[in-house]
Amino acid sequence: MSKTDKLHPVPLPQQEWLLLGRPVDQVVGCRNGTPARIVAPDPRWFALHKLWMSEKDKRDPLKRPKDRKQGIALLNVVREAMPQYPIDEAFEASLPEALAGYCEGWKTSTL
Repeated sequence: MSKTDKLHPVPLPQQEWLLLGRPVDQVVGCRNGTPARIVAPDPRWFALHKLWMSEKDKRDPLKRPKDRKQGIALLNVVREAMPQYPIDEAFEASLPEALAGYCEGWKTSTL
C-alpha cells in the first residue's frame, strides 16, 4: 500500500459487528524507535464477537476454546483498564440480541 491509500472497511458475513463502536486509534513506539499507528475494532465489540464465535458449530473446534478465553480476557481488561470504553447500560442497550447474552453471561460469570 502506498501512503496515500485509504482503507475502506467492507462488511463480511458475521463480522459486521466489528465495524460498530469506537475503534482504537493509537500511535505506539516500535522497538526500533519508529512510530506505528494501530487501528483496531472497538475492544468491547471484538470481545463479544470472539465469545459469539466460540459457540459456532462451523468454527474450527480447536479455535473455539481460544476464542472464549480471549473474549473473556479482553472484556476483563476493558473493564479494568479502559474506562474510555464503558460496559454500561448505554453500551448494553446498543447490542443486538445475538450478542447481549454474551455480555450478560460475562457480567454474571456464567460463561
